[in-house]
Amino acid sequence: MLDKFMGTQFGNEVATNCASQFLGALPTKTRLVIMFGLGSKLNYISAARKLVEAARPGNWRMLNEVTYSDGNLTFVHVEHFASQGALIPNWLGINDHPRSEYGRKSREAVQAALAD
Repeated sequence: MLDKFMGTQFGNEVATNCASQFLGALPTKTRLVIMFGLGSKLNYISAARKLVEAARPGNWRMLNEVTYSDGNLTFVHVEHFASQGALIPNWLGINDHPRSEYGRKSREAVQAALAD
């Protein structure tokens, strides 16, 4: 949804202003940001990363499919808590599903970010 919203002039302006205001000036001691949502084909992650990179210029790189970092701050995407149907059980690995890999990678990325 975010990528379609950002595809409009109004949506892009709103999303960019929001990211700049709330993500652009995080305290330096902030090391981890959890983002709720993946998107059906991880499209939400791509759109959110573009906003983060615009709000916080730096050397951003993908650590895995659900995690990106500039070396100081790490963003980890998790399944949205309001997801319906099998999305949460799939992400948690309760069901044998390819999306379970994203849950595992999210958990590992959170542990790594907090261990530094």
